[in-house]
Amino acid sequence: MSGKRASLILEDTESSNIGTINAIHKLSAVDGARIILGPSWIGNF
Repeated sequence: MSGKRASLILEDTESSNIGTINAIHKLSAVDGARIILGPSWIGNF
């Protein structure tokens, strides 16, 4: 990352589709996240 700082921000998907959408929206629109890593199971996608 060329010496740049990184932040780890955690959000709860509440194990639901709506919770996942809300978490992704907050991470991108409010927190300004450029990369989002999510759950590794299909149930939330």
